[in-house]
Amino acid sequence: MEDSETIKRAHEANVKRLIEEFGEGWGDRIRVIYAKARDAAELKARVREFTPIFLYREVRGVLESMDT
Repeated sequence: MEDSETIKRAHEANVKRLIEEFGEGWGDRIRVIYAKARDAAELKARVREFTPIFLYREVRGVLESMDT
């Protein structure tokens, strides 16, 4: 099942926001971490519309732990 355009835009906005928060130097790393987390989350998600919310929090937490 393909994502709706709204969900795709939400994921793209999340990545952009994380790059703005952590800096351009983290861009490639953020994209890789987010993509892996997204793949895992969408396999088990019952309601895919909520995955952007949970993924933003999850990836942000991972990045914060890496930044310290």
